[in-house]
Formats: sequence, C-alpha cells, structure tokens
Amino acid sequence: MEPPAVTPRTPRDACPRRPLVVSALALSALSLLPLTASAQQNNLPDEARIVWTRGTVDVLGPTAHAAQPGETLTRGTRLRTGADGAVAVTFANGAVGELDANGLLVMFAPAAPLPADAPPSNSTTLARGTLRIRAATTGARTVPVPVETQAVTVWAGRADAMLSADLGGHITRMAVWRGRMRVRMGRREYLLTQGYGVQEEVGHAPGVLQQLPRAPVWRATPPARVLSFGEPIEVSGAWAPSPHSGTAAPREWKVQVARDDGFRDLVESVRVPAATTRWTGRALPPGTYHVRIVTVDVNRFESTASPVARVQVAAPTVVPALDGPDERRASVRIPQGFFCGLDGAPLASSDASLLLAPGRAHTLRCATDPAGRNARERVIPAGLSGPLRREIDVGAVAADREDGAASGALSLRLRDAAGEPVSLARVDAVATGGVTVDAVRETEQRGVYTATLHWPAGVRACRVRFTLNESLEFEHEARAPRVQVVAAAAPTPRREPPRVQVDVVQMAPPRDPEDDAPLDREE
Repeated sequence: MEPPAVTPRTPRDACPRRPLVVSALALSALSLLPLTASAQQNNLPDEARIVWTRGTVDVLGPTAHAAQPGETLTRGTRLRTGADGAVAVTFANGAVGELDANGLLVMFAPAAPLPADAPPSNSTTLARGTLRIRAATTGARTVPVPVETQAVTVWAGRADAMLSADLGGHITRMAVWRGRMRVRMGRREYLLTQGYGVQEEVGHAPGVLQQLPRAPVWRATPPARVLSFGEPIEVSGAWAPSPHSGTAAPREWKVQVARDDGFRDLVESVRVPAATTRWTGRALPPGTYHVRIVTVDVNRFESTASPVARVQVAAPTVVPALDGPDERRASVRIPQGFFCGLDGAPLASSDASLLLAPGRAHTLRCATDPAGRNARERVIPAGLSGPLRREIDVGAVAADREDGAASGALSLRLRDAAGEPVSLARVDAVATGGVTVDAVRETEQRGVYTATLHWPAGVRACRVRFTLNESLEFEHEARAPRVQVVAAAAPTPRREPPRVQVDVVQMAPPRDPEDDAPLDREE
C-alpha cells in the first residue's frame, strides 16, 4: 500500500505564505515498507536504447566509442557526457532519461563491484551529473525502473522527475514535477509527490521536503514571426515570476533556446540573475526557434518550464531559374505566414509565386501582415533574376566617306530561361577603339534591340559593353566584315546647248475677197 502523498494546503487568505517544509523522516514514518532483496529487482530486460545525442557522448564498454542514436546499452555499459554533451535513453518500461553535461551513468549495474555476499542488483547508477526522467507516454501503468546514487535509490517511470548526484552521489537532490516517485534511503522509503523536492546526504539526518518554485510567466512573449532578408536577427522577450502566492523568490533563471520543441537541438542555454527578466537572442539566422524559461531557487531546484514561445525567423528565398528540359524562370518564394510584393505591386501571400524579370534588379517589399505594417524592403540584384539568353549580331558595314569611315547595324536579341522575349528593357551600349554607338532601340519585334555602330577609318574590331536596365553588364567582341571602299564617281561637266537663231516674220492676217468690193452708200 502506497502512503498518502503530502501536498501543500491552500491558504485561506490572500496573504503570502512560506513554502511548505516537511521532514522526510516524518514522511518516511508514514510509508515504512518491508525491505527484501526482490525489491531491487524487476522483470524488465536489462537494456536501454539511445534516442538522441548532442555534443560529446561516449559509450564506455568493452571498447570506447562515440554514442550513436539507436544503439542498445546492456548491463554494465557506461554512458559519459562531456561539457557540451547530452544524451537521452529509453528504458524497457518506456521511461526516458536525459543525462545532462558532465554526467556518468552506469547501466543496470552499481558503479563499483558488489561484495560477494551482497544481493544482486540491476539498478542503473547515476555516478555524477543530472538525470531528468520523463514517464512513459502510454496510458498503461508501467513497471518502474530502479535508479540509484550513493545516497538513494528511486523507482522511475511513473513521474516526470529529476535526480542529481553531487560529490560522487553522496549528496543527491530529487524533484518531481508530475506524478510521484518512490524513494529509498537506507531503511527508509517514501513517496515524493509532484511539486516537491528533497536533498538527501549520506550519513546525515533525513532531508527536508520543500515546495518547488513555480514556472515564470511571459510578460512580453517573443514575436511569433520575424522577417529577415538573410541577415541575423535580434529577437527579444520578457517574463515575470509566477503570480501565485507562496512561491519562493528565484535565485536565477535558466533560458533555453532550441530548434525543436523537445529542446534536443539547443542553440543556447544560459543562466541569468534573478534581477534580469528579459532575454535578447542576437544573430539568429533564418529558422524556427523555441524559447522557454525555468525558475531556479536558492537550493538549485528548478520549476517546470514556462509556456514555450515559438519564433519563426523567415527570409524570402530567390528560387534560381533552370535552363534546359526543366526550364523555369527565377522567382521569389514567400515564407508561410508572410506577405511580399515586387516593384510596388500589392502584397501577396505564400500561395502566390513572384516571377522575376531577368536582366533587371527588383525591389522586394515584405511584411508580416497583408496591411504591410512594419514592412521592409530589399533590392534583388539583376544577377539573381535568372539567366538571360543573348544573341548579338554585327551586320555588314558600308563606307560613309572616302577616308574609310563606315557604319553598320548592331542587333541584340534578349530571351529569358523559358525562351520568352525580354521586352521594354533599357539597353545602353558603349564601344572601345573610337567606335561610337547610337542609342539602342527596341524594334517592332519584341525582345530585339538595334543600334548603329560607327567605325573610324582603319578600325574593324572593338568591344561593346552593354548595360541592361542600369544593373546588369555584359560585353561582346565585335568584328566588322571587310569593307570595300568604293570611289565616288567624278562629276559630269555641264554642257550648254548650242544657240539657235530664230527669225521672227510678221505675217498679215488673211483677207476675204469680199473685202475688196465697193461699199454701198448706206454701208
């Protein structure tokens, strides 16, 4: 029969009270159980499996080697973590133990060989360091696994708890955050229930139960989404002590930042003084982060963690263009939950695809909401807008003057990765060697631009430098075909026509014979 758990009483008034302190001896008097050799045993297999590792973790067995996830640990295997290391193992009952840095765990065996007349033991030994134990996630009642130090033996598997061994295990601190855990020290046994911790020391009086500190609360939760254009970002958050009465004053806070919600892939784990209640994460590259705060009291007991704040530092991504069979244009991928627009266009969500016009720079504007509050801008260089297919042709030239100067057509055809013509581009061109280039104009055919090259006498090769949309530059070596200078025809002298003498003869008008007849008197 398990003894009744000791729980703090609820105060009847709003006045703060001191944390409940109960002697473990008083608790053990309620829970004294008969001890037998079989109490140290269970019917579970003596093996565990490594779930994950971080930093330096070594397996010291017949041969020493670096620990690997999925590796099976058998009886007598030693698991050691370095200053930057941590490891999680799962026992046969489903409980998971996480060994912190600078720890040593002996699997299913004592740290030192037992005397010949000693009863057998399959307890896993925590020789040094801190072991955090999480109960199995299954709803079924599990068989507890014994874990011991120099001072105590606990049965793990039915509680979320902590076991810390100092001075080689002579001083052991235990805490239970959820559930309850059976503890044995010498001939005493008791149940350590959730919300309480105790410190036991070899050769000393029973420890004193104390109430664990409460988890802090967020006063200003870190932002859920932060916009980055690839540069490291600064993220901040602030917290406050638990508002519940009766909570002991914190000595310090433990701030943890990880890339996963299980806090296996830690980015940062620091302790800050109690007067500091604000965290600032500096130089966080794009990614998803999880932040939590833990209260630590004067006896180094820890609270449960605060609610985990999830921070997404996201950056729009330029998806490069593809040439060949899987051709595609370059585009901008908008992160989930963000809104972006190109060159003054309305902000679009991540469901849209922002295509980039090749050969020109673009202004990208992004925000965390469609209204564009606190929007930021960046310029996407023309070099990231995708490959530009160029076809340049220098046409035949014709002589302009007798000194050999000539002119000819220059043609430039622009297409994107998908073969579509690039129209309405601004193209500027300059040439070397004294060659001049007229203004480049787009023809009626989209994507085709022409200009006239003027070649000085004796120059038939040059380099033409093109500037596209004031951002992208490229060069072309131009060679003019051979020019045949045709001499101009001599002017033909003007011949005056011969003079023609013209005699003017005045002729009398013809007469009618009737005009010679005599006139009547009346006429």
